[in-house]
Amino acid sequence: MLHGTPERSPDLVLQALKRERGSFSRGLREFGHSEQGPIWTLPDPVKTLVDPDGHVVWRPSTVRCSDCGDQALPPQLVDNRAQIADPAGLGVDKSGNVYILDANNYRVRKVDSGGVIHTVAGNDTNDNKCSGGPALAVGFDNPVGLTVDDTGAAYVADSSCGMVLKIAPGTGNTLSIAAGSSCLGSTGQACLPGDGGAAIQTQFATGPDAVVVDRAGNMYIAQANANLVRKVDSHGTITTFAGQVDPTTSPIMGVAGYSGDEGPATSAQLNGPVGLAVDGAGNVYIADSLNNVIRRVDSSGTIHTFAGSSNSSALGDGGPATAAQLSIPEGLAVDGQGNVYIADFGDSLVRYVDPSGVIHTLAGPYIGDPGNGVQLGPNAVAADNAGHVYIADATNSRVWITTQSPNTTSSSGSGIGMSSHVIQTPVQVVPYAGPGQYTRDQGIVLRYQVC
Repeated sequence: MLHGTPERSPDLVLQALKRERGSFSRGLREFGHSEQGPIWTLPDPVKTLVDPDGHVVWRPSTVRCSDCGDQALPPQLVDNRAQIADPAGLGVDKSGNVYILDANNYRVRKVDSGGVIHTVAGNDTNDNKCSGGPALAVGFDNPVGLTVDDTGAAYVADSSCGMVLKIAPGTGNTLSIAAGSSCLGSTGQACLPGDGGAAIQTQFATGPDAVVVDRAGNMYIAQANANLVRKVDSHGTITTFAGQVDPTTSPIMGVAGYSGDEGPATSAQLNGPVGLAVDGAGNVYIADSLNNVIRRVDSSGTIHTFAGSSNSSALGDGGPATAAQLSIPEGLAVDGQGNVYIADFGDSLVRYVDPSGVIHTLAGPYIGDPGNGVQLGPNAVAADNAGHVYIADATNSRVWITTQSPNTTSSSGSGIGMSSHVIQTPVQVVPYAGPGQYTRDQGIVLRYQVC
């Protein structure tokens, strides 16, 4: 059972439920009362329901969890957001499942398309860390980045393990080492400090700090303190993809700086790359954090500055992205329309660059009123096929979701348009999950909508 409060008449709720599910076997029944009015019960968990005009008609108000099952809960309204601590990475698979790297709880959580949250990897014991095996029996040490590939596999960059760990898709998830080595000699093979060898034998000087996988199965790994981005091809061989290698270092590190645009990415200098994304054409985007810019490496291996400028003192919304101000950009994502999203951490903003190269603010600096709202601390972003953008807010241990998406540029100039109406940026941003310590697997994570 799922309890909640109708925002309109029960008949309108049933009509909305029928549109959402296609059919239903049982209707609403009154369960009890709270100070805010009657509480009603639906037979199955559902997300917030809206009528054709966008008005909320049903808002769930409590959870179904593994401890209480379908038993009736006390007749009171309850905060039902699953609790997470320091969300450090996000990913969305083709089925719409959202993966959250719940870093301070040492877990990867999955929110399925029905809004139910599960742990798919990690545990409290910290046993068997930095190794392969059953995903729920293997611990993480310092998980800092996450991505999901086209097959539904998730990858976690663990900077203390010095590894990228892969979570196989499906039930009975298993964890394996995709890149990096602890160099403990358990395999009897020597660690490789440089390029050209097997990724699973490679010793990283620092990191890894971020990971992304392209459609061809190539994996890209950011090493922030080493000022490098590495590439692991589909055969498992590792090379330097971007950054100027210092030949005197072993394991290899890069030279910090900002240079090399319009030339080979391996001759360019980076400074603290902490975020990665890849688009459908194979272009790789790098959050060159300490240079306050986003770099793009095209399919020919040439590097460009894509967004941000060291000479800018203005945000630059509505103008060329290369003339805009960014401050410690971290997470990146690309949607199906070619919009590139930037977690502009230092500015407490989420920005996006549209396919024409114009930059906009999507959300922030506050969620809600500046006087009473929450100041955003975005460190990761993800986009789904339905047009939602998910924002990992490490400062507040929350994940936010936008209720609108930038599909087309509106006629207002400063806004972004939806299929049926024009809205102004920043878009509506509402809670998705968090905050708090780990709890409530199989609870309901709501996609709230605001009237």
